[in-house]
Amino acid sequence: IAGSFKKGVNDWRDKYIINVDQDSLTELTLKTGKTELKFYRVESAPDTTAPTPTEGQDAPPPAEAKKEWKLEGQDSFKVDSSRINSVLAGLAKLRWNEVVDAPQPLPSYGLDNPDSIVSAKDKDGKEYRISVKMLPDETDEKGKSKPAQFAWVALEGDSKVYQIRQYQADRFKKDLSFFDAEGKKQ
Repeated sequence: IAGSFKKGVNDWRDKYIINVDQDSLTELTLKTGKTELKFYRVESAPDTTAPTPTEGQDAPPPAEAKKEWKLEGQDSFKVDSSRINSVLAGLAKLRWNEVVDAPQPLPSYGLDNPDSIVSAKDKDGKEYRISVKMLPDETDEKGKSKPAQFAWVALEGDSKVYQIRQYQADRFKKDLSFFDAEGKKQ
């Protein structure tokens, strides 16, 4: 119990920038530089040809609709749904490390020229859009460069600016080959 009283104000705050059900998201757009990838989810009718159970057997569970992801404008491209789901998992439950409640103008954080813009829409058409700016590599006391550990994030429609961990930001900076189901190497 004593540890509860040693928490700072931020420890008591809601840590989510975005907190939505991942399965409700039906569109994903990733923009990095001049490249924009737009994916959308399609659902096909469930297979209703399940065999009838014989006496003494339980009925099979109801069939679910098959959900797959498509790349807009490239129907022949085979999308690796597990990779889309990985990106969506990071976006749907995006947590901050630090928050700036009264931020300077976005250019102060480099968010006027973000490294990536990520947006997702849910089945009701609500859009969640973030701009992500990677922090530059850091230099230690010996002058040696080490990778940055954080990135800045702005959520459209939210006046705050957030800092997230670099590994979270890296999830949003993917090229088309990352999503290629046929080119995937295991």
